[in-house]
Amino acid sequence: MNKVEKIQKANGFTALDCEDGFRKDNRLWFGTCSECGERITNSALKGVWEHSVYFERGWYGNQEWFEKRIMPNYSSSKNVNYCPKVEGKEVIPTDWILIDGEKVYA
Repeated sequence: MNKVEKIQKANGFTALDCEDGFRKDNRLWFGTCSECGERITNSALKGVWEHSVYFERGWYGNQEWFEKRIMPNYSSSKNVNYCPKVEGKEVIPTDWILIDGEKVYA
C-alpha cells in the first residue's frame, strides 16, 4: 500500500490520483494537477509537488513522432512548484525537427 495520500494539497493546486512511483524505497510519487490536468511529481528529496515546464523540444528526423508531438529526442525543461496555468505563467515550447542536419521549427 502507498504511503502517500490519494489527494494532497499543494501550492495553489491539488495533486489528484497520487501513486507510488514504482521505487522500492517509496521516494518518488506521481499525480495529476487538479487545475491543468498535467502529470506532476513529488520526490522525497524536495517534498513538494512540481510541474515540468518545457521550453524547447526537438525530434531527430522522425516526422510521425514530430507531428504527434510524442517522445522528443531532446527537451529543455525545469520543474516549478506551482501550476503555470493558475499563476498565468504558461509556456508554449519551441518545437523543431532536424531534417538533413538543419532545424526546421514548427
